[in-house]
Amino acid sequence: MNIDFYANGCGTGKTTKIKEIISNTPLAYFLVIVPSKELAKEYADVGEVVISGDVESNTPNVQKRITQATVMDDTRVLIITQAAFINSTDKHHLCKDRIVIQDEELKVFSSERWKMNNHKEWLSMFDVKACAADWFSTNINKSIAEAFLKEVDDLDNPRQVKDLLASPYDVWSNNNKFDEFSQLFKVMKPEVYKSANRVIIACANFKQTFQYQIWKHLYSVNFNCKAEFEGYSGTNTIIHHADQPINSITYNKGDGNVRDAVIKYVTDNAAGDKIIGVDNKRFELPATWVRVDHNCHGVNSHRDTKHIAILSAINYANLESLFLQNICGLSKDAISFALLGETAHQVVMRGVLRMDNTAECHIYVMEQRLAFYLKMALFPDAELLTIAGTARTESAPRKAALTQVDRNKAAHIRKQWPAYANKSAEDIKDELIWDICGSRGRIRPEVLKDYSAEYISAMLNQKEPLIDPFQNR
Repeated sequence: MNIDFYANGCGTGKTTKIKEIISNTPLAYFLVIVPSKELAKEYADVGEVVISGDVESNTPNVQKRITQATVMDDTRVLIITQAAFINSTDKHHLCKDRIVIQDEELKVFSSERWKMNNHKEWLSMFDVKACAADWFSTNINKSIAEAFLKEVDDLDNPRQVKDLLASPYDVWSNNNKFDEFSQLFKVMKPEVYKSANRVIIACANFKQTFQYQIWKHLYSVNFNCKAEFEGYSGTNTIIHHADQPINSITYNKGDGNVRDAVIKYVTDNAAGDKIIGVDNKRFELPATWVRVDHNCHGVNSHRDTKHIAILSAINYANLESLFLQNICGLSKDAISFALLGETAHQVVMRGVLRMDNTAECHIYVMEQRLAFYLKMALFPDAELLTIAGTARTESAPRKAALTQVDRNKAAHIRKQWPAYANKSAEDIKDELIWDICGSRGRIRPEVLKDYSAEYISAMLNQKEPLIDPFQNR
C-alpha cells in the first residue's frame, strides 16, 4: 500500500493544503478523518461535517447520518471524527472510490483484558497460534463469530467480538487460554483503507508516531513523504523541568512535593499571565489555570498564551510496552516519544509558538526525559532550566494497611518484587501481582507453567499504573 504524508510542523499550513487539494479536485469524492469535533468544524467550509453531540455516546445516530450522507445524499466531501470512523461497521464502503484524508495520527494500537470468560464454548471462533516467545497470533472465524452474536443476550458483553468484526485488525494475546490473565493486543491493519482511491495523512512529526512505525514495521507500508518535519526555532523558549528523570502518578499520589513545587513555580513565574495546563484526570489544577485535554487538536483559543504546563505522567504498562517492542519493533525511547512526547508537542503548539516560533514561551514539564525530547526533537534552540527544589524525597507516605492477612501477603510481595517495595498493601492488592502470587509472595505454580521467566518479570515489575493515553480521542 502507498500512503502520502505531510509531516511539516503545527501551524505551517497542513489544513490549508488539504483544503486546496479538495478545491482543486472538484470531481473527486473525499473522506476527511479528524481526531476531534473542534478540528472537524474547521472543514465546514469545504464539506459536510457529520458529528452529533458526544460522538462516543451517540455512535448509532452518527453512523445513521454517515449512511445518509454517503448512500442517500451522495455527499462529495464528508468530514467525520476518528471515533466515528473506528466505530463504522462498513469501512470498505465508507472509503470506496474516495480520496481519504487523515488529519493527524489514527489510533491503530490498543489493548484490553479478555472479558468473555463466560463464553468459553465459543472459543472455536479464534484460531490461536504461537508466533513468538510468550505471544500468540489470533485470527477470528467470521461465521462462528456472527453466530455467537446472534446467541448472546442482554447480560453478555459481546463488544470485543463486534470490534474485531468491524475493523481489519491483527490480534495477539499473551496466552492461548483466554482466561482472566489474557490480554488482547489489537493493531488496525492498513487495509482499512484498501478501497480508497488514494490516502493522504497530514500529521506533524508523523515519523515519530505509532501509526507510522507500526505500519511500516509490521506491514511494510510504502510511505511517501510530501513535506518533512523540521524543528521549530524556539529561540526565545525556555523549557523548565523538574529535577527527576521521569514523572510518576504513583509517586505524586503518595507524595505531592514535586508536583506542588512545580505548580508553585509555574504560578509565580507567570506572574498573573494566562497559564494552560494538562494533567492526569485524577489530579486537580489550580483554579487560575486553564485546563486543556491531552487530545487538543483543533483548539485555537490559546494562541496568545506563553505559559504551558505539562504535568501528565503517561506510560504504557509493561505488557503493552513489551508487545510494542517484541512484535511491533519499537524501542523503549520510541514508545515514550510517540506517547508522552508527541502529546506534549500538540499541547505546546496550542500556545504562542503556533503563530510565531520565535516568541517568548515558557514550557514547564515534570521530568527530565520529556524536557530532553522537546529540545532535541522539536525546539533545538530552546534553553533548558532545572526547577529548584523538585527532587524526590526519600520515600512517599504509606497508606493505611487493610487486614492482617493483606498486610502479611503485601510484605512478602515487597520482599520478592523490588518494584513494589514502596507500595502500600492497598495499592498492591489492586494490581495483577495480587492474583498471580500466593500468600508468600511467590508466583503460583499454575502460572509458571504458562509463562517464561522474562515474561513474568516484565509483567510484574511494572512501575507505573496503566492509563489510557488516548482517553479523550
